[in-house]
Amino acid sequence: MTSKLFLFQICLFLSCSCIAQTNQLKSWRHGLDMKLHDIPKEELIEEMRFEHGKDDTINVIRFDHIGNGIYPLLISSSLPVPTDSLGFLAFKLQRDSLYDFLDMIDNVNPKVYSRKTDEVLIRVTYRFEGRVAQYYVTNTRITTHFFKMIERKLIPYKEPGALERFYSFVGRTGTRIRVHGKTTWKY
Repeated sequence: MTSKLFLFQICLFLSCSCIAQTNQLKSWRHGLDMKLHDIPKEELIEEMRFEHGKDDTINVIRFDHIGNGIYPLLISSSLPVPTDSLGFLAFKLQRDSLYDFLDMIDNVNPKVYSRKTDEVLIRVTYRFEGRVAQYYVTNTRITTHFFKMIERKLIPYKEPGALERFYSFVGRTGTRIRVHGKTTWKY
């Protein structure tokens, strides 16, 4: 029942986002290409549109699961709107929270800059204070700790729907498992 409710909420979110869209949506194939292929980081960020239109200065982050997850996760201080018919998961953070969050993401070490897959591969692309950057997180153990760090950062922000959308994105990565009826981190 809860999965049907969640699916309904995602569909409602996507349809409302599409109503606010003034540009023609690109094909689902374009969305898959953006997710699965080695697209320049500038192109990934420049393609984003927001509820108030195109914005070349807003701080934003995009997580892509290069694998069996379909929807990228976008986080910004202004709600992103779809540019292709594949869709995405998204939520807003207050400007000061987003700055704090992106500062953490920017200072993650060590960073991997190749697409070499080791069980799971997450592409992290972001614009922070006008600078566009990208790195990858791989290996289930490392990725699990990376996601736990993000979860610890999101909990105190108390943004409505943020954790649910984050868990939706994380769900297809294999880093969270069910043990005795409860969902927990793999490592």
